[in-house]
Amino acid sequence: MAADGECRAMPDAAALDNGSIDPEGDASLVLDVVRVDGGALVPVLAPGLGPGQHDLKLQVTDSQGSAALCDVQFVVEDQTPPTLAVPPAVSVTTCSSVETVLVGVASAVDNCAENLVPVGSVISKNGQPLNPPIPVINGQVGLGPGSYVVEWTVDDGSAATSPVTGHQTITVGAGIVASHAYYVRDRASVEDAQENPAAVLNSGSGITSIGGGAIVGPIVAGGNVSVGWDGYVHGDITAVGSVQVNEPGKHYGVIVPSTGVQLPSPPALPTFPPPANTDQWINPGNTLVLAPGSYGQVGVNGNPDPANSAVLVLSSGDYFFTNLYFNSAGLIVVAQPGTRLFVSGDVTYNTSIVAAVGSSELAPVVLGVSGGGALALYAPFVGTVIAPQRDLVVGTANGMIFRGSFFARSIDVTPVSTLVCDPAVGSPEPSTCGNGALDPGETDVDCGGPQCSGCADGDTCVQGSDCSSSVCISNLCQVPSCSDGVQNGFETGQDCGGSSCPACPLACNAFTYQAESMYHSTGNAWWQGGWNSYTNGYISATHNFSPGANTITVSAFGQQALGVLPHMRVTVGGVAVNPTAGVNVTTNGFNPYQFTFNAAGGPQEIRVIYDNDANGWFGDRNLIVRTVGVSCL
Repeated sequence: MAADGECRAMPDAAALDNGSIDPEGDASLVLDVVRVDGGALVPVLAPGLGPGQHDLKLQVTDSQGSAALCDVQFVVEDQTPPTLAVPPAVSVTTCSSVETVLVGVASAVDNCAENLVPVGSVISKNGQPLNPPIPVINGQVGLGPGSYVVEWTVDDGSAATSPVTGHQTITVGAGIVASHAYYVRDRASVEDAQENPAAVLNSGSGITSIGGGAIVGPIVAGGNVSVGWDGYVHGDITAVGSVQVNEPGKHYGVIVPSTGVQLPSPPALPTFPPPANTDQWINPGNTLVLAPGSYGQVGVNGNPDPANSAVLVLSSGDYFFTNLYFNSAGLIVVAQPGTRLFVSGDVTYNTSIVAAVGSSELAPVVLGVSGGGALALYAPFVGTVIAPQRDLVVGTANGMIFRGSFFARSIDVTPVSTLVCDPAVGSPEPSTCGNGALDPGETDVDCGGPQCSGCADGDTCVQGSDCSSSVCISNLCQVPSCSDGVQNGFETGQDCGGSSCPACPLACNAFTYQAESMYHSTGNAWWQGGWNSYTNGYISATHNFSPGANTITVSAFGQQALGVLPHMRVTVGGVAVNPTAGVNVTTNGFNPYQFTFNAAGGPQEIRVIYDNDANGWFGDRNLIVRTVGVSCL
């Protein structure tokens, strides 16, 4: 019998009777269940019996008072599973490759068992199962950027019940992400708000390059990684492509080969409305207080003297411009918290945005820029930059600091500049985006419209920018699909990649290696650039080849002796590639020499081999290589 809510059960005599009869034909039998207790027969009374097996007697009495007993075994089972309560969903933003996430602790109650302790494990990342799962310990777990599911399990120990599971979603966003290439130039740095080296995250197949004297944290790259002389990397380097570290002693971590990198997509830009207002040009000495809305261009007339500055005052809300020209030392731009600037065309950013006239405190704003091309910030900035198709350049090589969150196609931190990952300074949404009411401009409660974040699947929308999926059909936000024409959900490209869509087309992992930075078995640096192999030997690098036809182009020139040119061969993985006999290298300057082969894909060593050295009174035969490039046919 099943235990009740108080983990007790009362035996039912009629249910235990297996066909009692009176030989005398008396039909008015009375059944009782009694407990054997030291020989005495004691009726079983409330509150009943607890879980387990109980030896009882069934007593049957006829109308004359005659009685008979039989032995029965009464089993009480805990058939009620525990009630499990999982912690709420957690969303955090990290400036590292691994974040310690406080996920919380699940709780459970049961009608019989006490002090149950649910166990949590991270079972999937970006929709893909994790094997083995990652255990949650003391309510926390280390996770990299991505979307995760934590499975909580509790078991009350009863053989009659199964373990109960519940699920919790964890989202780990990234404060700074490039989707194609990432450059940290000489003596530049990427750090967090506590001035610790921060992660360099590049989901794209382009180069991730760390210059000489640069300081960064862990690196996660979808392509090749190059770390220059005196470049410091504090953490592991996880890369799909090849990794070249010129001074391994300044890499405080390990190299982790990877078959793929998935990083969170940048925040979606809203749909740009057509300008509802005219261009806004500010004259020197004037102040323009501009209300949120859509405009043409904005800028200052002329190049006023800072003593006679033009002032632009922006308030909380969304501004849409076709072109933005903050291009004069005589322009002061003031913004309130919650200011968001969206630009569809040209951006000139030579003037920082401040909190007040006469203040040096920078105001945090959101700067969203659509379209392709360069986006150069030549003045310090605080806030969030969202430029998914732009190549972002920060600084002018004179020590500027840029603080906040940055999302761009490529990121270029100029020499001596500092990029600070600090998501906390991002310009916040207006308070009305969290008041639980449907306010003007919102398409559903606390979401959509020009100021609030995207709505969840199934919520009301007007256009794609109102939805977290970026897809609005029949005024409802749609679930991301592999055919909706946008990159959303866990896709790594438009309608491809991730956990549920077809794999994206393989991009060519093209890269050009500087000969000076490759491994050398002999020789020295050439005074005009390149590497001089003055005895037989080779230079090499490990490249992560794309499957299919590949071309290796060696830029080289030779110095002959005895009328014989230097001879060069190329091998990949120890096998000579076409032309397998090699080539003679001419003496009329650097020229390209091409070698071809079909790659199976994956990392293999490229060797450029010099094999006919000669020197003496007759001269010195040498091979000088400047670059070794890999491309796809």
